Amino acid sequence: MSAAAPSQTGQTALLPLPAGASAVRAAYRQARAAAIERFRSNQDPDALLRALCRAIDRAIRALWRQAEVGRHATLLAVGGYGRGEQFPYSDVDLLVLNDNPPDAAQVQRIEAFIGACWDLGLEIGHSVRSIEQCLEEACADVTVQTALLETRWLSGARRRHAELLRHLGAALDAPTFFSAKLLEMRQRHAKFEDTPYSLEPNTKESPGGLRDLQVLLWIARAAGLGHNWRELQHRGLLTAAEAGQLRRNERLLKRIRAWLHIIAQRHEDRLVFDLQSQVSQSLGWGRDDARRSSEELMQRYYWAAKAVTQINTIVLQNLRAELFPTPDAQPQPIDDEFVNLRGLLEVIDPALFEREPAAILRAFLTMEQHPELTGMTTRTLRALWHARMRLDGRFRRQCAPCPPMTAESPPQGIAAPALPAHHELCLPRPEPGAGLQPPRPGPGRSHAHTDPVHRPRACGPRPLGLCAHGLGQDGRLPAAAAAALDGWRQGPGCPGRLCANPDHADRGAHARAG
Repeated sequence: MSAAAPSQTGQTALLPLPAGASAVRAAYRQARAAAIERFRSNQDPDALLRALCRAIDRAIRALWRQAEVGRHATLLAVGGYGRGEQFPYSDVDLLVLNDNPPDAAQVQRIEAFIGACWDLGLEIGHSVRSIEQCLEEACADVTVQTALLETRWLSGARRRHAELLRHLGAALDAPTFFSAKLLEMRQRHAKFEDTPYSLEPNTKESPGGLRDLQVLLWIARAAGLGHNWRELQHRGLLTAAEAGQLRRNERLLKRIRAWLHIIAQRHEDRLVFDLQSQVSQSLGWGRDDARRSSEELMQRYYWAAKAVTQINTIVLQNLRAELFPTPDAQPQPIDDEFVNLRGLLEVIDPALFEREPAAILRAFLTMEQHPELTGMTTRTLRALWHARMRLDGRFRRQCAPCPPMTAESPPQGIAAPALPAHHELCLPRPEPGAGLQPPRPGPGRSHAHTDPVHRPRACGPRPLGLCAHGLGQDGRLPAAAAAALDGWRQGPGCPGRLCANPDHADRGAHARAG
């Protein structure tokens, strides 16, 4: 392969690859193959990503030296490659820092270098900019600003890289960055219908995917609060249990994504039907039954995505409190259990939900009855999460009967606007083998998985015995409470909705909560 550059006559001249490029290519491919082979045996995604990064680093530095671009140019890794997380078929993003615009000879050398990188099999994305141009681009586009935060030196003058980081830090406004990344995350979630439970979820971009974890670290880094989960834990933004959960689920998501790349032999981040059973079997699950292996993979993926979504909400609340402090805010009483703190529901006693599980349902009922509440505080979210296993079979068996439905009771559930953002925090995880079978697309079920935690909507009356817990005195239970207590049922007659009709239980996916 040769790189093209304009000659003095105006025609395109072919530049030969740097001498020794063939040896560099052979060494890189050998190192890459060895890294993937080790991953097949040890299933360690972090070791795989580091090994691939090292192999690419060595190859790129060798080609850069051979290209003789010039001492005024500095080569930096950006994006995921700069972060040191290089998946088998991910793009390799490079930034060439120059003091001045490159002359014709330097342009030819840079093009020869990029051509040699493509010849290695790397999908290169590159830009050539000065520090001033980088700062202008960063101010205009938060995506560029984020990528530049993760630059990593590869070759050339280190002082130029240090100067870039210094100017970026001086120009970065953490609260503005937080707001921009939060908006970006919400827009990305909207593309996936705000649910991680798609039939073919994207392990990187879907809600609960790897990108949600990266958003937390980007914001924390921009605010000077930490670069990893351990540092966030030391700053009090995470508990030890939450940090452990994030590390475990991050590793699982990385492992799944790595296998997607290896099996598809291309940049593939979606858990498409054709790859689900192969990925599952590569992970050691359900080797003898393709359907069962696909089911187990999706069940474990949804558990991981759910945990990421839960803790992401908590950490974002903590980061918001750090960046937008309101020390003079006074709580406004709602009742004996809850107060309104800056438009968020705050539980007065964090041990309330452990002591009295029915208070979990009352929390959601309070959210429904007070539209001025836009969410829950970190304290409330954590208390819900730690008490979620209290909504078990014993709790349901203790429910007293409700009065029968009457003509005065409208046969319709109460809308549950508060539930989508917080309901997962109070739902126990289904037991293994609960029967979460990944369905194939069909009429009325083309995009959403029959998962125990789906988009909540009420489609009919739901008389349920909760009078003993202070709910349901009017003969009907609010949709949020009914869903949280009685498990999630989705019937084929209610596409994209949660069916609260008990007649649909045998036709939907019902995950046991106790």
